[in-house]
Amino acid sequence: LPADRPRPAVRTSAGALHTFEVPAELTARLTAVAREGGASLFMALTAVTQLVLSRYTGRRDIALGTVVSGRERPELEDLVGFFVNTLVLRQRVEERVSFDAFLRQVRATVLEAFAHQEAPFDRVVEAVGADRDPSRSPLVQALLV
Repeated sequence: LPADRPRPAVRTSAGALHTFEVPAELTARLTAVAREGGASLFMALTAVTQLVLSRYTGRRDIALGTVVSGRERPELEDLVGFFVNTLVLRQRVEERVSFDAFLRQVRATVLEAFAHQEAPFDRVVEAVGADRDPSRSPLVQALLV
């Protein structure tokens, strides 16, 4: 996103959290659209968020992060510990694609990412050869949680 001030040389944990309540009617309508496309509400919200990020940034290649519990294997369910992993949901936003078609693409991306959720985020960063810039998080700067 466009910055309103220079980025610090080294990333800090300072940030902001913006919470809001989506009206029940809008949630119901978005859920219905998602179901018609064989998708979940999370997938539809991912699609909408990626479209908004594309509009605000002017970029077509959007990488949005989300987090998973990291407890897919039954033997991890009762263990105490932090197993959370970040998934990268990368999508190409094309101008002339309908929302239904875009939602189908996002659905496929989300299912693929969740199928490989045990791949540690750091290994994904290494595998794609992402630059390690201390001023920003690698691969994603926005999370949908």
